[in-house]
Amino acid sequence: MQTPQEAEKSRAFAYLQRTFPRARLLRIGIGILVLIAVAIALLLLATQADKLVRYQAQRVLSAALKVNVTVDAANVSLMDQTVRLDGLTVPNPPAFKGEPAMRCDRIAIKYETPTLFTPNPVIDEVRIAGVKLNLQYDPGEGLNLAVLRE
Repeated sequence: MQTPQEAEKSRAFAYLQRTFPRARLLRIGIGILVLIAVAIALLLLATQADKLVRYQAQRVLSAALKVNVTVDAANVSLMDQTVRLDGLTVPNPPAFKGEPAMRCDRIAIKYETPTLFTPNPVIDEVRIAGVKLNLQYDPGEGLNLAVLRE
């Protein structure tokens, strides 16, 4: 014999089975798991974006200029749609000595999020502050900045 509480649970369970067949419950459960996975992925992206942008900026600029470019810090603001690079340093090519060829205290880029992962991302604004250029000339090599550009 069932207690009134057990009978109530049985009726509630039977109602749920009629209202939500197992296949539907399974789809709902999978949907919830997918939403949780997407939320975790977005959280990881938001927390690791600064490190990723700093690494990629250093890697791409170093490959393009053929010197070891460094970036002290990067800050990505998804809400403001901005990327900020602090302490960008471009050293001189190997034939030149002395101070770095270029140093930027801050570069701030404002972008449009919908175009960010397209072949032609839209950049609304670029602000560069604290630029220091060290122009050097070597009779055999030419200008240090021209050598970086090659």
